[in-house]
Amino acid sequence: MLGKAHYAKNEKKDTLRCFREALKLDAYYNEVWTDLGRMILYDGFVRKALPYLEKAYKIIGDVPGINYILASYYLHSRSMEKAHRHYCLLWMLIRALQGFSRYFPVHLFNRKIKKLLENYNIH
Repeated sequence: MLGKAHYAKNEKKDTLRCFREALKLDAYYNEVWTDLGRMILYDGFVRKALPYLEKAYKIIGDVPGINYILASYYLHSRSMEKAHRHYCLLWMLIRALQGFSRYFPVHLFNRKIKKLLENYNIH
């Protein structure tokens, strides 16, 4: 949230610092990845950021947020094969997560599991 506040005030260095710290705490936090991706895309930092995002993808693997960002970046850079690959991975992960809720009784979930599902927009 602090990173978003800095971004709203056009404080880009502070925004990046906050997003970087959030990802150090939880590299699988999709909302941070997608917010960071939007910032990089809207502010024209795609070429500078792409090597870092590719490295992050190699480290954390198939997380919807990172696939979302990479698919968008590759699409903007006209790397259609790579864009297609990441869109496919993104949708396969999303579909797998959506199917999760059908097999587990929601009334048994604790607060931590419910929060996790909210973060992935799964109901």
